[in-house]
Amino acid sequence: IGNEKWELVSEGHGLTEGPAVNEKGDLFFTDLGKSKIHKVNKEGKVSTFVEESGGTNGLAFGPDGLLYGARRDAQQIVAWDANGKMKVVTKGVKPNDLVVSHEGVIYFTEPKTKTLWMVKKDGTRVVADYCGFSCNGVMLSADQSRLFVADYGGRFVYTYQLKADGGVAHKQAYFHLHIPVNGSRSKADGMAVDQSGWL
Repeated sequence: IGNEKWELVSEGHGLTEGPAVNEKGDLFFTDLGKSKIHKVNKEGKVSTFVEESGGTNGLAFGPDGLLYGARRDAQQIVAWDANGKMKVVTKGVKPNDLVVSHEGVIYFTEPKTKTLWMVKKDGTRVVADYCGFSCNGVMLSADQSRLFVADYGGRFVYTYQLKADGGVAHKQAYFHLHIPVNGSRSKADGMAVDQSGWL
């Protein structure tokens, strides 16, 4: 914004991850190192939202206003309401990052198995794609017509077209990630898309 400078919001954490903002403008982020979730309100006040997050990494808000989280250590996708009450959406996976569509479909990555998962609106979990690469960050395009998946161990962000049923099709290496000349891993992680469509 104009000539505004960077400001320190919070410090003293282990490993911060998964920033997500609700409709009120409150920012939530995870501390993967200390297994907590913090909240920063519009006035900049920081508080602990979840004391024990189960190793939650990625966060995303759904159209229902719930905060969805990828609980790696607990091997679950969960959702919290505004009061911090949690419900389990699906379990038995080791998720890294997730995004929720306007229709309420959840997409999440499981790097260890190189799998992109989809949780349908009825709660059914299905494999969207066996990526074949170290899938990490995941994000939808501004118009929700495409899904982006970052390859932590490679050189690209891949893109999929979304089908009418929420499934994915036409995967291609789309965004080239710049890495050192002597390197081979981008270490690409979380992503965001602005209203103009920039990734």
